[in-house]
Amino acid sequence: MNGHTLPLRPAPEANGIPPPATRWLPAVATSREALDDRQGWYQRTLATELRTTTGINVVQLAVDNLSPAERQQTSTFTRHTLRRSVDSVRPLSLPADTYAWTGPTWSAMVKQDARVITHVGILYRVVQVGSLRVAVGGIGGVMTLSEWRGRGYARAALAGATAFVGTQLWAPFALAICPTDDVAFYEHLGWTVADGPVACEQSGRRVTLPHECAVVLACQGDAAWPGGSIDLLGLPW
Repeated sequence: MNGHTLPLRPAPEANGIPPPATRWLPAVATSREALDDRQGWYQRTLATELRTTTGINVVQLAVDNLSPAERQQTSTFTRHTLRRSVDSVRPLSLPADTYAWTGPTWSAMVKQDARVITHVGILYRVVQVGSLRVAVGGIGGVMTLSEWRGRGYARAALAGATAFVGTQLWAPFALAICPTDDVAFYEHLGWTVADGPVACEQSGRRVTLPHECAVVLACQGDAAWPGGSIDLLGLPW
């Protein structure tokens, strides 16, 4: 799909490849194999960061660096909501809940007694908004375990995740896809509901998500979301 890249950061090399942050990356890659190596190096280098937000420690790890216990625990955090059951693990209303989706590259977590109680997944993506290509930090799997809700943990984890999007991924926006019933949580934290339908790839074809909407947050200054229909240019998250 043709389109212009929003001129708020260097244009990405390719969809799905992390941005050209020369502070973190080795010399320019010239082959597919080199790009794969470069992506892996980038993910490992940005492996861990510890932030304290309003007294809450948020640990950020590359998914590749999660421990087996962390990997198992975060795998249950797969729905964009704080109020629904953990048993409802698919955020998109597609037939039979059998859609394909993309897992996160990084995880922002709050832990208590070595247990993950809040999780926010992060990935890098270039999406199409109207006629523009826009680099975003995809936010997904936002959840706090029921017995730990109401203590500000999701707010802290999202704050850490969106700071990571702006400062480490160099993306102007964080973008989450959530059920329309759940937008109030994001709006309360300063996110904006994006106009226009959301489409993604499923089984080699483009489908529209009628019961989902996109919410965005500027992560670099006063960046303004361009508006228009949104194509995720790949699988949803």
